[in-house]
Amino acid sequence: MIDAPETPTQPYNWARLVSDVVSPPVVTGLLAIALAIKDGRDSLERLLLSIFILVVALLAPLAYIVSRVRRGKVEDIHMPNRHERYKPLAFSLICTIIVWIGVRLWGPFPNLYFLTTFMFIMTALGLAVTFFWQISVHTTTISGVTILTGMIYGPVPAALVALFIPVVMAARLNLKRHTVAQTLAGIALGTTIPFIIQALTSRL
Repeated sequence: MIDAPETPTQPYNWARLVSDVVSPPVVTGLLAIALAIKDGRDSLERLLLSIFILVVALLAPLAYIVSRVRRGKVEDIHMPNRHERYKPLAFSLICTIIVWIGVRLWGPFPNLYFLTTFMFIMTALGLAVTFFWQISVHTTTISGVTILTGMIYGPVPAALVALFIPVVMAARLNLKRHTVAQTLAGIALGTTIPFIIQALTSRL
């Protein structure tokens, strides 16, 4: 089990700032916008793609979590306790599936489809693991986005994103939200998923 989570009276420090700024919704949201611009055929389509992904895959799950925080069902938006994660992750999975199908049907957007496939697999595996363990979604996301950035934009942008991996890991450990094993497992999972998607795609 992980140590006791951060209490509401704990000062807002650098670790909480990192956890908020380099959070899964922010990281995937920024990459989604970049890929919508890359894949979209005109300005209107790029805008609509960005709005669709941000609203359905990111803002809707975040709004659901915030509503549960306000009702006292969840301690805070980062869901420090494992039992708090079941319903939000299930809801996120449904939203991700909707986006995954929507992007697929909308048009030939290979990069966005790659990202939404990553989000779908990551969320599904994260939900499955949560039933018996608590893997770090923060390190899973930043590691996966690093690999995706490298595959799509090249090694230099990926190297810049990779600088955030140890920072995010240190932040989650500082807040005592995860153990070293849970953060390393997140890095391993996030790093592996894009290569699995790439391998499966090449066979189809």
